[in-house]
Amino acid sequence: MNVGISVDWDFFFPDINQWDYGHKENLFFINQIWQLRASSPSNPVEKIVPRESYRRFWNRLEKLGLKPPICFVSESHAFNFDLVTYEERLDALLVFDQHVDAYDKHPEYVTCENWILQSLRRAPQLRVYVVLPTHQWNDDKANGPEIPEDVSDRLTLVKDPHFEGLAQEFRGANVLASYICRSGAWTPPWSDDQFTDFLNGVEWMEFPEHGLFERTFDLGTALQVGRFLSNQQKTPFFLKSGLKSGFPELRHPQLLLEVPYNLSQICALLPKV
Repeated sequence: MNVGISVDWDFFFPDINQWDYGHKENLFFINQIWQLRASSPSNPVEKIVPRESYRRFWNRLEKLGLKPPICFVSESHAFNFDLVTYEERLDALLVFDQHVDAYDKHPEYVTCENWILQSLRRAPQLRVYVVLPTHQWNDDKANGPEIPEDVSDRLTLVKDPHFEGLAQEFRGANVLASYICRSGAWTPPWSDDQFTDFLNGVEWMEFPEHGLFERTFDLGTALQVGRFLSNQQKTPFFLKSGLKSGFPELRHPQLLLEVPYNLSQICALLPKV
């Protein structure tokens, strides 16, 4: 059996509802939005850090015989669609993610919301197992989309503590590669150093033409702004500034994923079976 591993860095983060201003994979949500979030007096910045389990993740896979030989790293999970569907040898995909990216939306193109659904529809031999963190699981039912019937028998949701039991099915499997996305629209820049530490546990390279975006961020300055706003938010000037009412206008810049790319560099690096 040929297996691929796919990891979304947001798998290791809490889900903070009050930060959900809406998400889009574009430069505004990858960069500027974090200044706004960290500057908001009501946001618990100190809680938005990855769980320590990220440090043990690769050892966990290695003990199960599932550590990948190489990892391709990008900003968005959507780019994994072409890697998965191009690699016809792939029988199963293990996805570690906080979200089930199988929403039946925008069928005309691939996004971070639907790439799993699109992959299953394009590759009929493929089975996908999505491992979800415990906090995204209520009463043994995962939070996420209703799985379309045409792929439901090939998409399995697994609660993280139960993953070791599932992994027994993959003993002796040939792990072709891994795909890792930072999901910068969901994960904060003040944890980018920890993301680098996570990558240092494996052999990796950036996805050709669609790697990681540079993010400049000064947490200390953002917190200072937050303290200032906390003192100013009830003043007549702040209430009349239009900041709150003008915010929705900033949420619709060009999508990140509108650039074609080529898989030839990746295919040359995949292990031969």
